[in-house]
Amino acid sequence: LEGAKLTQILKHLTKTQKDNIIKILIKSTITQIFEKGIFHADLHLGNILLLKNKKIGLLDFGIVGKIDKKTIELGIKLYNAITAKDTNTITDAILEYGYTTEKTSLDNFIYEVNKLIKTEPIKRPTHQLRKLFEITAKNQIVLPKEIILLGKALITAEATIKTLNPEFDFVTESRQSIAKTLETKKTPKKIINEFLEQTKNITNILAELPGETLETMKTLRRGQIQIELDDTHLKKIKREIDISSNRISYSLLAASLIMGGSLLVKTPPFLGGYSFLSLISYGTATIFVLLLLMSIIKERRFLT
Repeated sequence: LEGAKLTQILKHLTKTQKDNIIKILIKSTITQIFEKGIFHADLHLGNILLLKNKKIGLLDFGIVGKIDKKTIELGIKLYNAITAKDTNTITDAILEYGYTTEKTSLDNFIYEVNKLIKTEPIKRPTHQLRKLFEITAKNQIVLPKEIILLGKALITAEATIKTLNPEFDFVTESRQSIAKTLETKKTPKKIINEFLEQTKNITNILAELPGETLETMKTLRRGQIQIELDDTHLKKIKREIDISSNRISYSLLAASLIMGGSLLVKTPPFLGGYSFLSLISYGTATIFVLLLLMSIIKERRFLT
C-alpha cells in the first residue's frame, strides 16, 4: 500500500480530512465486526495509512478477532443498549453470553450497572463498555475472550477517532452505521436465503434420523446387547420414527415460515395493504400446520 501513516501526517490534516477519515474508519470497523465477523482489533493511528485515492489502508494484523453470529447479535444488542441507557438489556445481554460462578453477586452486579449507566453521560460508549467489563469481572461473571477482543477493537477505534477530532459525535455516527448494516442484513433476498439454508439443514438432519436409528439398532444386535425383534416389530418402529420425523419437520417448517413472514411484513410488493411475501409465508405455514393436525387425528382414530 502506498500512503502515509496517520501518526506522520496528523498535524498537516485539515478538519474536513480528519472527519472523512473518521467516517471511513467507523464504517470499516462496523462492517468488519457486525457484518463480516472478522476484524482488526488494534486500530491505533500507527496502523492506519491515508492512501493517495483518499481511502485508508490498515496495517499490522497481529491482533485479529473472529466472532460467530450469536456474538455479533449480542454485540449489537449490547452496544445499542449502552447508547440508549437501557440497563435491563445490558444486564440481560451480559448474563446471556457470560456465565456466573459460585462467587457471583447478581444483585451487586445489577446495582453497579445501573449506577454506571444512569449517572455517567454517554459521550464515550466504549469507555462505558470497558467499565462494564470491569464490573463483570469484579462480580465474578466470566465472559468469553471473543467479546473482550470485540470490546478492545471498539475502544481502540474510538480512541483513535477522539484523537483525530475530540468533538466528533461518535455515538450518532456509529449508531447510524450499525442501523445501515442491519438493513443490509434484512433484505428479502438475504432473509429468504438464510431461511432456505436453515430449512435445508433441518431437512437433512431429519432425513438421516430413521436410517441412523436403524443402523444403531443393528449395531446393538451384533454386539453384546441382544435385542430380539422380528421384522414386524422393526417395521413398526421404523413407521413410528418416520411419522415422528414428519411431524417434527412440519412443526419446524411452520415455525420457520411464521418467523420469516413476520420479518417480511414491511417488504414490498404489497397486496391489500399486506406484504405479498409475508402472506405467502403465512399461507404455507398454515398448510404445514393442517398437515400436522391431520396426522395427529388420523393416528388417534387408528389407535381407537
